[in-house]
Amino acid sequence: RQQAAQGTVEGRVVRVKVEAFIMSGAGGAEPARETNWFEDWSARTPYVTRHIILSIVMLWIVSLLSDFGAYLVDCPFETLMMFHLWRLFTAPFAPSGLLATLFTVLSFSQMGPRIEAMVGSTKMMVLIAKLGLAVQVIFIFTVTLIAYNPIARQPAAMGMCSAGFWTILLALITIECQQNPDQPRRLFMLPCPIQARWYPWALLALFSLIGGLRIDNVLAVCTGYLYVWGYLKRFQPDDDTMERWEESGWLSNVSNTIGYIRIGSAGSYGDLEAS
Repeated sequence: RQQAAQGTVEGRVVRVKVEAFIMSGAGGAEPARETNWFEDWSARTPYVTRHIILSIVMLWIVSLLSDFGAYLVDCPFETLMMFHLWRLFTAPFAPSGLLATLFTVLSFSQMGPRIEAMVGSTKMMVLIAKLGLAVQVIFIFTVTLIAYNPIARQPAAMGMCSAGFWTILLALITIECQQNPDQPRRLFMLPCPIQARWYPWALLALFSLIGGLRIDNVLAVCTGYLYVWGYLKRFQPDDDTMERWEESGWLSNVSNTIGYIRIGSAGSYGDLEAS
């Protein structure tokens, strides 16, 4: 019995030493590091989508503490008359209310990774920038035309503003839906599916019922059609140019970071290619 007890004690000592050896990382074995939810989310979310979502959330938090968001919205009076041209680029990131921000983040969290995996991170940046700028330029032109048209002038229209990432989301939804126009899609909790060709307009009608008709949202859908019909293709850099950006250009410092999808690793661009 004494020998058996002694053997049991020695076995426990050996087991403890082995566990301590493994936990210490000796012999080249390192213990697995536990990750938090943010690290897990960052690892599975592509680079551009991740940074856009973070920018939207951070700017919304900043807007709670200051009126910084007022300098981001695209109001034709400030943009043209006061020469605040940066508003053409910052308007999609102008913060909205809590529910609007939450809805934007949830929607883009589903759409963004899918499109970025298809086209690559560089093309995703170009696409977002091109759609965002196109919507704001068309918005400026439309509002100015409403304000100063020779038939029925409405100068107060120059006070209209465009803000929020939905101007880009609606354009992306329109582009995506027109690739398979006959495919049925469900609009939230509605029991009947809607053909994809009509889905952007149904979504726009729903938003108009909830928050009123907004010109910038209408123009966002129209901009999506302009892309599908090929009118924005002339502003698209070719693949070779964007690959040079990734290899030795201004994107070379970020193209090797986690989640960045290079053009060569992306899926086919045909699903979102302008016809």
